[in-house]
Amino acid sequence: MRAGAKPKDHIAAVAACCRGGPDNVCEVMHPGMSCGGHYADFLVKHLAFSLRLYLPLNVIATIVFRWKKLKAQPGQVMVRMTKSVLRSSLFLSLYCANAWGMQCLLRRLGVYNVVTQWIFVGVAAGLPILLEDEGRRLELAIYCLSPVVQSMYTIGMYQAKVLPKIPRNTRGAWRFHIGMLHCFSMGVIMMAHQMGGKQLQPHFATILKNLVGLN
Repeated sequence: MRAGAKPKDHIAAVAACCRGGPDNVCEVMHPGMSCGGHYADFLVKHLAFSLRLYLPLNVIATIVFRWKKLKAQPGQVMVRMTKSVLRSSLFLSLYCANAWGMQCLLRRLGVYNVVTQWIFVGVAAGLPILLEDEGRRLELAIYCLSPVVQSMYTIGMYQAKVLPKIPRNTRGAWRFHIGMLHCFSMGVIMMAHQMGGKQLQPHFATILKNLVGLN
């Protein structure tokens, strides 16, 4: 944005560019790159980022929770840890890259709107969760639930106009909103825990069992 320009002027300029068709929109989203090239570039870069994120986490978790087994069966534990790192890294990278790629595809087909965005972009981003172990899928679903609920509420406010607006300058309203999401997410976690914890990651289930026990 140029110096002195108002935010509304910038938004209007972007909107005018987007009315030019899918080529103009994609030029704004990933300037100087084709849709396929941007998808590949985004995937590779975020795969490298994901590896830097998950590798230390898995190494620390292995040392803390599986130290005895690591000494007894180092090869088996290392293979399992490597698979876990690769699965988690691919999930996070494809989760983000698929969302961008599907938006471009829908624009090229001329069917991009609020409905197709929810159906196809959501499905494309969610499918990589199948790469993860079954024990982690519920945790990841809960992790993704908060932005999903926020997006649904935003669409309900501005698109469907069926939900009340929460004033952004009302701190108490936003705290209540975030608190309700937190309570709902913790309720799902505790329900899974009380049902046996088979849907949770074993280490996470063990921590919950030690903290709150089982009824």
